Amino acid sequence: MDQQILRSFIQETLYEGRRTQSKRLHTLTNTVTADIMRLIHQKSTKLHSVPIDRNQYQNFEPETGTAELYELIAGPMPLTMDWEGYLDDDDDPDGYDVDTVIRVFIEIDRNSDRLNISGGDKDPTGEVDLGFTVVVELPPDTPKSEYGKIRDQVANSVRHEIEHVTQGAASTQDLLAFNRGNKYFEFLHGPKEAETSWGKYLLKPEEIPAFVRGEAHNVKNYEQLLASIEKFLTGYLQKELITEYEKQIVADTWLDWAQKHINTKGFTARQS
Repeated sequence: MDQQILRSFIQETLYEGRRTQSKRLHTLTNTVTADIMRLIHQKSTKLHSVPIDRNQYQNFEPETGTAELYELIAGPMPLTMDWEGYLDDDDDPDGYDVDTVIRVFIEIDRNSDRLNISGGDKDPTGEVDLGFTVVVELPPDTPKSEYGKIRDQVANSVRHEIEHVTQGAASTQDLLAFNRGNKYFEFLHGPKEAETSWGKYLLKPEEIPAFVRGEAHNVKNYEQLLASIEKFLTGYLQKELITEYEKQIVADTWLDWAQKHINTKGFTARQS
């Protein structure tokens, strides 16, 4: 086979693999998000979920004072593990026992003084291999008109944390997905080029893909992603958490990474 043809075939195969990954994680994000919204609306979930007690797990320390806590079983991680790239030479993949079922721990505080959605990329109980947290803080008088925005913020947070769960050692996780090699963590700018602690955080190697994936989940094309990132970083700038210079290099870095790694319709045309 001609080398150029072979090279093109390999590139197309890798591209299709990345696109399939994106579709699977997009579906998983939407499924988890829909059930979190059902819990917010005090409805039954489609996935298996159970209420949990603050004292049910020895090391469980919720972020808020709420008693409304849930564990949602999201099912197996829908990606293939890159054992060869993750394990040491003398490790046996067959003997590496990782439970690939994802468990989502959800806190809902309905008496908060602010509307805020946040997350954490680890199982807060310390008892499962793949898990993350979503914290929903709602003022008692939250109007129905806000729930569309809440849904988008939940989806952003869920996709952000799922991205961390796939990053292996980069995020001290037990799972490394395929296509998370060295090139995945190559960036235009890094933490050393930032001055503030938040600027450094937004440019951490494990955070750049997570923030980009989260922001990209609710948009349809590159232009909408550009606007979403601009709005997000402007909020940090207005709160004086980052400088104007940091806002620019973070935006440039995130958008550069997005053009190289987001392989869904509406984004791919920008990579040509």
